Amino acid sequence: MPILKELQKNFKHHLVSGDDNILSSIVSTEELSNVDRLAIYGNAYYARLEEVLEGDFEAIHTLVGDEEFSTLCRRYTDAHPSRFFSVRWFGQHMAEFLQSTTPYSDHPYLFEMATFEWRFTDAFDAEDSEAITEADVAQIPVESWPTLMITLHPSVSWFSYEWNILPVWRAIKDQADIPVLKKLENPETCMVWRQGLITKYRTLEVNESLLIQAAAENKNFSDWCELLIDAGEPVEEVPMMTAGILKTWLSLGMITAINYQQD
Repeated sequence: MPILKELQKNFKHHLVSGDDNILSSIVSTEELSNVDRLAIYGNAYYARLEEVLEGDFEAIHTLVGDEEFSTLCRRYTDAHPSRFFSVRWFGQHMAEFLQSTTPYSDHPYLFEMATFEWRFTDAFDAEDSEAITEADVAQIPVESWPTLMITLHPSVSWFSYEWNILPVWRAIKDQADIPVLKKLENPETCMVWRQGLITKYRTLEVNESLLIQAAAENKNFSDWCELLIDAGEPVEEVPMMTAGILKTWLSLGMITAINYQQD
Protein backbone atom coordinates (compact mmCIF):
# COMPACT_ATOMS: atom_id res chain seq x y z
CA MET A 1 0.00 0.00 0.00
CA PRO A 2 1.28 3.50 -0.81
CA ILE A 3 2.17 5.70 2.12
CA LEU A 4 -0.06 8.63 3.06
CA LYS A 5 2.24 11.23 1.48
CA GLU A 6 2.11 9.40 -1.85
CA LEU A 7 -1.67 9.11 -1.67
CA GLN A 8 -1.95 12.83 -1.04
CA LYS A 9 0.39 13.58 -3.93
CA ASN A 10 -1.56 11.35 -6.33
CA PHE A 11 -4.87 12.85 -5.22
CA LYS A 12 -3.51 16.36 -5.80
CA HIS A 13 -2.31 15.39 -9.28
CA HIS A 14 -5.76 14.03 -10.04
CA LEU A 15 -7.46 17.26 -8.98
CA VAL A 16 -5.01 19.56 -10.76
CA SER A 17 -4.21 17.63 -13.95
CA GLY A 18 -6.71 14.77 -14.19
CA ASP A 19 -4.06 12.12 -13.56
CA ASP A 20 -5.83 8.86 -12.55
CA ASN A 21 -2.94 7.00 -10.89
CA ILE A 22 -4.75 7.25 -7.57
CA LEU A 23 -7.65 5.08 -8.82
CA SER A 24 -5.75 1.89 -8.07
CA SER A 25 -5.61 2.91 -4.40
CA ILE A 26 -9.39 3.43 -4.11
CA VAL A 27 -11.61 0.46 -3.32
CA SER A 28 -14.94 0.03 -5.11
CA THR A 29 -18.02 -0.87 -3.09
CA GLU A 30 -21.33 -2.48 -4.02
CA GLU A 31 -22.89 0.96 -4.11
CA LEU A 32 -20.14 2.99 -5.83
CA SER A 33 -17.22 2.25 -8.09
CA ASN A 34 -13.80 3.67 -7.32
CA VAL A 35 -14.35 6.15 -10.19
CA ASP A 36 -17.59 7.42 -8.65
CA ARG A 37 -16.07 7.64 -5.18
CA LEU A 38 -13.14 9.67 -6.51
CA ALA A 39 -15.54 11.95 -8.40
CA ILE A 40 -17.34 12.81 -5.16
CA TYR A 41 -14.14 14.19 -3.68
CA GLY A 42 -13.18 15.88 -6.92
CA ASN A 43 -16.53 17.68 -7.11
CA ALA A 44 -16.22 18.70 -3.46
CA TYR A 45 -12.86 20.30 -4.25
CA TYR A 46 -14.39 22.44 -7.01
CA ALA A 47 -17.46 23.23 -4.90
CA ARG A 48 -15.36 24.48 -1.98
CA LEU A 49 -13.29 26.76 -4.20
CA GLU A 50 -16.44 28.02 -5.88
CA GLU A 51 -17.70 29.07 -2.43
CA VAL A 52 -14.47 31.00 -1.91
CA LEU A 53 -14.82 32.81 -5.24
CA GLU A 54 -18.48 33.55 -4.58
CA GLY A 55 -17.47 35.29 -1.37
CA ASP A 56 -14.81 37.37 -3.10
CA PHE A 57 -16.78 38.15 -6.27
CA GLU A 58 -20.41 38.54 -5.28
CA ALA A 59 -21.10 41.06 -8.03
CA ILE A 60 -19.57 38.85 -10.74
CA HIS A 61 -21.77 36.00 -9.52
CA THR A 62 -24.86 38.19 -9.74
CA LEU A 63 -24.03 39.53 -13.19
CA VAL A 64 -23.38 36.15 -14.86
CA GLY A 65 -25.93 34.05 -12.94
CA ASP A 66 -25.61 30.83 -10.95
CA GLU A 67 -25.04 28.35 -13.78
CA GLU A 68 -22.50 30.43 -15.67
CA PHE A 69 -20.71 31.33 -12.45
CA SER A 70 -20.19 27.64 -11.67
CA THR A 71 -18.76 27.12 -15.15
CA LEU A 72 -16.57 30.19 -14.75
CA CYS A 73 -15.26 28.97 -11.39
CA ARG A 74 -14.38 25.53 -12.73
CA ARG A 75 -12.56 27.04 -15.70
CA TYR A 76 -10.75 29.46 -13.43
CA THR A 77 -9.75 26.69 -11.02
CA ASP A 78 -8.35 24.63 -13.89
CA ALA A 79 -6.39 27.62 -15.16
CA HIS A 80 -5.23 28.82 -11.73
CA PRO A 81 -5.20 25.96 -9.20
CA SER A 82 -4.95 26.97 -5.56
CA ARG A 83 -1.25 27.09 -4.65
CA PHE A 84 -1.40 28.43 -1.09
CA PHE A 85 -2.31 26.86 2.22
CA SER A 86 -4.80 29.71 2.65
CA VAL A 87 -7.60 30.26 0.11
CA ARG A 88 -7.28 34.02 0.79
CA TRP A 89 -5.18 34.41 -2.38
CA PHE A 90 -7.07 32.00 -4.60
CA GLY A 91 -8.99 34.70 -6.50
CA GLN A 92 -6.00 36.95 -7.21
CA HIS A 93 -5.96 36.12 -10.94
CA MET A 94 -9.71 36.47 -11.53
CA ALA A 95 -9.59 39.91 -13.19
CA GLU A 96 -6.91 38.92 -15.70
CA PHE A 97 -8.73 35.62 -16.32
CA LEU A 98 -11.94 37.45 -17.22
CA GLN A 99 -10.01 39.87 -19.42
CA SER A 100 -8.24 37.14 -21.40
CA THR A 101 -10.79 34.32 -21.55
CA THR A 102 -13.82 34.12 -23.85
CA PRO A 103 -16.74 34.64 -23.57
CA TYR A 104 -15.99 36.80 -20.50
CA SER A 105 -13.51 38.99 -22.38
CA ASP A 106 -16.39 40.05 -24.64
CA HIS A 107 -17.82 41.88 -21.61
CA PRO A 108 -15.06 44.22 -20.32
CA TYR A 109 -17.19 45.36 -17.38
CA LEU A 110 -16.59 41.92 -15.84
CA PHE A 111 -12.84 42.59 -15.74
CA GLU A 112 -13.43 46.00 -14.19
CA MET A 113 -15.87 44.66 -11.61
CA ALA A 114 -13.51 41.85 -10.63
CA THR A 115 -10.70 44.38 -10.28
CA PHE A 116 -12.87 46.48 -7.97
CA GLU A 117 -13.99 43.55 -5.84
CA TRP A 118 -10.45 42.23 -5.43
CA ARG A 119 -9.19 45.68 -4.44
CA PHE A 120 -11.75 45.57 -1.63
CA THR A 121 -10.35 42.26 -0.42
CA ASP A 122 -6.80 43.57 -0.57
CA ALA A 123 -7.69 46.78 1.28
CA PHE A 124 -9.45 44.90 4.08
CA ASP A 125 -6.46 42.61 4.62
CA ALA A 126 -3.76 45.25 4.13
CA GLU A 127 -1.18 45.87 6.83
CA ASP A 128 -2.35 48.24 9.53
CA SER A 129 -0.54 51.55 9.99
CA GLU A 130 -1.48 54.57 12.06
CA ALA A 131 -2.58 57.58 10.02
CA ILE A 132 -1.27 61.06 10.68
CA THR A 133 -3.49 64.13 11.05
CA GLU A 134 -3.66 67.76 10.01
CA ALA A 135 -2.01 68.64 13.31
CA ASP A 136 1.08 66.71 12.24
CA VAL A 137 1.27 68.54 8.93
CA ALA A 138 0.74 71.89 10.63
CA GLN A 139 4.15 71.49 12.23
CA ILE A 140 5.94 71.70 8.87
CA PRO A 141 7.79 75.00 8.40
CA VAL A 142 6.36 77.08 5.53
CA GLU A 143 9.70 77.11 3.72
CA SER A 144 9.79 73.27 3.72
CA TRP A 145 6.42 72.73 2.06
CA PRO A 146 7.81 72.50 -1.52
CA THR A 147 9.83 69.43 -0.47
CA LEU A 148 6.98 67.67 1.35
CA MET A 149 6.46 64.01 0.43
CA ILE A 150 3.95 61.56 1.88
CA THR A 151 3.60 57.85 2.54
CA LEU A 152 0.19 56.40 1.67
CA HIS A 153 -1.56 53.89 3.91
CA PRO A 154 -0.80 50.28 2.78
CA SER A 155 -4.49 49.76 1.94
CA VAL A 156 -4.67 52.59 -0.62
CA SER A 157 -4.99 51.62 -4.28
CA TRP A 158 -6.72 52.97 -7.35
CA PHE A 159 -7.62 51.92 -10.89
CA SER A 160 -9.29 53.33 -13.98
CA TYR A 161 -12.58 52.02 -15.35
CA GLU A 162 -14.85 52.78 -18.31
CA TRP A 163 -18.18 51.23 -17.25
CA ASN A 164 -20.71 52.18 -14.58
CA ILE A 165 -19.50 49.42 -12.26
CA LEU A 166 -19.76 51.42 -9.03
CA PRO A 167 -23.54 52.02 -9.01
CA VAL A 168 -24.04 48.45 -10.23
CA TRP A 169 -21.90 47.08 -7.37
CA ARG A 170 -23.70 49.29 -4.85
CA ALA A 171 -27.11 48.09 -6.06
CA ILE A 172 -26.02 44.46 -5.78
CA LYS A 173 -24.77 45.03 -2.23
CA ASP A 174 -28.01 46.78 -1.28
CA GLN A 175 -30.14 44.16 -3.06
CA ALA A 176 -31.70 46.98 -5.05
CA ASP A 177 -32.62 47.24 -8.73
CA ILE A 178 -29.43 46.89 -10.76
CA PRO A 179 -28.78 49.73 -13.23
CA VAL A 180 -28.26 48.87 -16.88
CA LEU A 181 -24.58 48.33 -17.57
CA LYS A 182 -23.28 51.05 -19.87
CA LYS A 183 -20.02 52.63 -20.90
CA LEU A 184 -19.19 55.98 -19.32
CA GLU A 185 -18.71 59.09 -21.41
CA ASN A 186 -15.18 59.39 -20.01
CA PRO A 187 -12.98 56.97 -18.05
CA GLU A 188 -12.95 57.48 -14.30
CA THR A 189 -10.59 56.55 -11.47
CA CYS A 190 -11.71 54.78 -8.31
CA MET A 191 -9.70 54.72 -5.10
CA VAL A 192 -10.13 51.99 -2.48
CA TRP A 193 -8.71 52.14 1.05
CA ARG A 194 -9.40 51.13 4.62
CA GLN A 195 -10.09 53.66 7.35
CA GLY A 196 -9.95 51.93 10.69
CA LEU A 197 -11.82 48.66 10.14
CA ILE A 198 -14.01 49.95 7.32
CA THR A 199 -13.09 49.55 3.66
CA LYS A 200 -14.15 52.56 1.58
CA TYR A 201 -14.11 53.73 -2.02
CA ARG A 202 -14.61 56.97 -3.91
CA THR A 203 -14.32 58.33 -7.43
CA LEU A 204 -11.39 60.68 -7.90
CA GLU A 205 -11.50 63.94 -9.82
CA VAL A 206 -8.89 64.26 -12.56
CA ASN A 207 -6.60 66.49 -10.51
CA GLU A 208 -6.72 64.21 -7.50
CA SER A 209 -5.99 61.23 -9.72
CA LEU A 210 -2.87 62.98 -11.02
CA LEU A 211 -1.66 63.83 -7.53
CA ILE A 212 -2.14 60.44 -5.94
CA GLN A 213 -0.10 58.84 -8.70
CA ALA A 214 2.61 61.45 -8.16
CA ALA A 215 2.54 60.83 -4.41
CA ALA A 216 2.99 57.09 -4.97
CA GLU A 217 6.03 57.89 -7.13
CA ASN A 218 7.60 59.86 -4.24
CA LYS A 219 7.19 63.23 -5.94
CA ASN A 220 6.98 66.23 -3.65
CA PHE A 221 4.50 69.08 -3.14
CA SER A 222 6.30 71.26 -5.67
CA ASP A 223 6.03 68.48 -8.27
CA TRP A 224 2.31 68.15 -7.52
CA CYS A 225 1.78 71.83 -8.19
CA GLU A 226 3.64 71.63 -11.48
CA LEU A 227 1.41 68.75 -12.56
CA LEU A 228 -1.74 70.80 -11.97
CA ILE A 229 -0.28 73.81 -13.77
CA ASP A 230 0.57 71.57 -16.73
CA ALA A 231 -3.03 70.31 -16.59
CA GLY A 232 -4.25 73.88 -17.16
CA GLU A 233 -5.12 75.03 -13.64
CA PRO A 234 -4.53 78.76 -12.84
CA VAL A 235 -1.04 79.20 -11.40
CA GLU A 236 -2.21 81.43 -8.55
CA GLU A 237 -4.81 78.88 -7.41
CA VAL A 238 -2.69 75.74 -7.62
CA PRO A 239 -0.98 75.83 -4.16
CA MET A 240 -4.28 76.10 -2.29
CA MET A 241 -5.90 73.55 -4.58
CA THR A 242 -3.07 71.09 -3.93
CA ALA A 243 -3.17 71.74 -0.19
CA GLY A 244 -6.92 71.11 -0.24
CA ILE A 245 -6.46 67.68 -1.79
CA LEU A 246 -3.80 66.88 0.79
CA LYS A 247 -6.20 67.92 3.54
CA THR A 248 -8.84 65.56 2.13
CA TRP A 249 -6.41 62.64 2.22
CA LEU A 250 -5.51 63.43 5.80
CA SER A 251 -9.17 63.50 6.84
CA LEU A 252 -9.71 60.11 5.20
CA GLY A 253 -6.84 58.47 7.08
CA MET A 254 -4.87 57.81 3.88
CA ILE A 255 -1.46 59.14 4.95
CA THR A 256 0.85 57.45 7.43
CA ALA A 257 4.01 59.56 7.21
CA ILE A 258 5.41 62.86 5.92
CA ASN A 259 8.95 63.71 4.92
CA TYR A 260 10.50 67.04 4.04
CA GLN A 261 13.83 68.79 3.89
CA GLN A 262 14.81 71.04 6.76
CA ASP A 263 17.22 73.92 6.45
